[in-house]
Amino acid sequence: MAIQGAASRTDLRDTIIHWLRSLRTRTMWVVIITVIYSLILISSVVALMRPPQLLLMLSQPANGVVRIAWVLPGGTFWSAGVRAGDLVVTLNDRRPIAANRGSWAGQRVEVLTATGASHVFDASIIRRNHDTWPLLLLSPWFFLLSVLIFSRARQATVGNAAFACFASAAFALALAPATDHDWPILAAAEHMMLPLFALCFLLLFLVFPIARGSTHLYTLLLSPPSVIAALSLIALVEPVLYELASMLRSLVLLSYLLGGAALAIYSFTTSNECYTRTGLSIVGSGTALSVLPFVALYLIPSTMGKLPIMSAEHAILPIALLPASFAHAILRHHVLDVSLLQRWLVRALLWGLMLVLVSVIVYTRHWLFGALPEPLHSLVLAAVLVLLSVSFGWLGTRVQIFADRLIFKDSYDYRAALRALSHDLSAAEDLTTLGNVLPGTLCRLMNLDFALLLIKGQQGADGHEVVGTYDPTMLPSLKAAVDRVQTEPQTVRLASSTILLVPLRTHDSTVGHLCLGPKSNGEPFRAEDRDLLVTLGGQIAAIVHATQLVVELRKQVHILDTLNERLEHAQEEERVRLAADIHDEPLQTAIHLQRQLATAQPPNATLNALSYTLVDQLRRVSAALRPAVLDDLGLYAGLNELTQEQSDRFGVAVLLDISPDIVDSMLPPATELVLYRAAQEAITNCVRHAHAHTIRLTVGWHAEMVRLTVVDDGSGFVVPTRFDQLVTAGHLGLAGLGERVQRAGGRLRISSTLGEGTSLQVELPLRKGRADARCAG
Repeated sequence: MAIQGAASRTDLRDTIIHWLRSLRTRTMWVVIITVIYSLILISSVVALMRPPQLLLMLSQPANGVVRIAWVLPGGTFWSAGVRAGDLVVTLNDRRPIAANRGSWAGQRVEVLTATGASHVFDASIIRRNHDTWPLLLLSPWFFLLSVLIFSRARQATVGNAAFACFASAAFALALAPATDHDWPILAAAEHMMLPLFALCFLLLFLVFPIARGSTHLYTLLLSPPSVIAALSLIALVEPVLYELASMLRSLVLLSYLLGGAALAIYSFTTSNECYTRTGLSIVGSGTALSVLPFVALYLIPSTMGKLPIMSAEHAILPIALLPASFAHAILRHHVLDVSLLQRWLVRALLWGLMLVLVSVIVYTRHWLFGALPEPLHSLVLAAVLVLLSVSFGWLGTRVQIFADRLIFKDSYDYRAALRALSHDLSAAEDLTTLGNVLPGTLCRLMNLDFALLLIKGQQGADGHEVVGTYDPTMLPSLKAAVDRVQTEPQTVRLASSTILLVPLRTHDSTVGHLCLGPKSNGEPFRAEDRDLLVTLGGQIAAIVHATQLVVELRKQVHILDTLNERLEHAQEEERVRLAADIHDEPLQTAIHLQRQLATAQPPNATLNALSYTLVDQLRRVSAALRPAVLDDLGLYAGLNELTQEQSDRFGVAVLLDISPDIVDSMLPPATELVLYRAAQEAITNCVRHAHAHTIRLTVGWHAEMVRLTVVDDGSGFVVPTRFDQLVTAGHLGLAGLGERVQRAGGRLRISSTLGEGTSLQVELPLRKGRADARCAG
């Protein structure tokens, strides 16, 4: 195969890669494929956890006989030799009459085939015989490795091929339960995915570690799996083609898997670099061991028309060696030029492996403890589960320490460090607290002479705290040095000391720097220290940025509160002016008109009644805008007039219960106005929306606060969990009332039950002594 074909500008792979890069859609593709994979994985979990059910299409009864109309090719019935036209003997151990046929839920069926063989299918037994949980547990590890290689491989060609290989394997493993549990759509996807996985497997080792093919070769290799995938779909509708499609699929799997394994071994034998050969030997041996058992125990016998030595779901289990060999070669020998040496990944894989082991123990409990009698079986199983749950955390910690020593070759206690640092970050309420606490913790953890947190302010960097021996003359030099460090941590030489500067970046901007002095033992900063500080720097930057945003937000909220107060004051003044204008002009004119109509000859009862109504309406509007009794006689008189007016107007019982202390006290006008408006809004809502029959208002003192409670027996409503959701829920009046109460320094509580009523409570801060003093004054 000519290398020049791979380097050609017309190479199909390079063209696609260039197109994707030009559109900057690599991340989008990963997100889309991840979403699709997640949906398939969830569907397979549902297929495994749902009640067992058999998929079978039955014909209409004819002469008391029911036959099979369609079976899923490759499914449970098809594998047993059942075909369309075979006779159905019983459904759930009953005769297949029309009534039984309509009520059959796919649990148990007896079929007589055309060859005279009788088969009984029980969904629960089939579920136990086809165990695809291990394949489903393997699938996420393939997909995780595919995404990591795709995002970190320096060679885009190899990275894309590896992503396609491992992602297609993840899809195929995730779709495995669909075949055994007769889900037609997912089974069709599985039939298409198997040839695609074989193709991606071969293409991966065709370009690994260097490209060996041309566009024509890739097109030629793509053709058979594409044709077989299309033929497999057609075979689901035309079952007569299934045997041909199955045989061709087995041939493609056999030839492509063997070809990929041979190319992996060939890469090892043709490599001249010793370091590369070591990684290739791991990949080659792992690849061969991952596919050869499946080929020997299942594919070859199936292709030759014989019974497989082992079922497919068990013969494919060694495929787990494929990602394991790549991960080991990447971690230890940097194969593919991928740097996956990160503690979070190793620990995630270890925890995942432990969860898989626990799941395997729990799922194979019947095989492990099946010989024990039932009481002892349950006790042993419970004891094992308790032991696993108790020792899980301890065992995980020991495994992590072992992995750190084996892989990372150090004993850096990341867990304790992150715990201490996270505690400091969680306790930091503002920038001053952050600058006072964090540097001290860093000095203790890393044995530093000093640590300085510089936060970029409006006039430059601002140092918050210095811990340890520190030369104040160094601060101007530090401020000048941090201006040159904006992206990655760097070490600078200042006053014969090596200082590590870590930029705190967020949203493509630098909000400050961590300045770390030399270690007390004179050791240089390690790569692990830099990794920890970079991770920590992102969190600190987020906290600093969030704190700055909160400060700015508080300023804006204060401005808005001031504007709202002015608007509310102007609104009340406008209400007073309108009430006075209505009382002085339209109301007086209406009263004069009423008197004229009362003495008019001949009398007109209709016009006279309208004049009385007009006068009454103008008085109510004037009182609603600004009740004069509230200004003249106080809260009790205002609420009393409001309840009587609303009760007469709407025909509901509005009861007022006000504490004598409130009656005797003269509250501040602003407080009285807020309470009056709250009662007005609550009564209006009770009548118009809740259709209440009885409304009770209670006003009294509670813990140096004046409390207004409005309770009704109306229809109730669903109260949002957060106050800001009142607007989106359409409760604009309550939202405005809440803002008004909040600006007055109080709080609003609303509780409601559908069909039982609503309770609204307003509390405003006011010392009882202050109210009495105002009254006495």
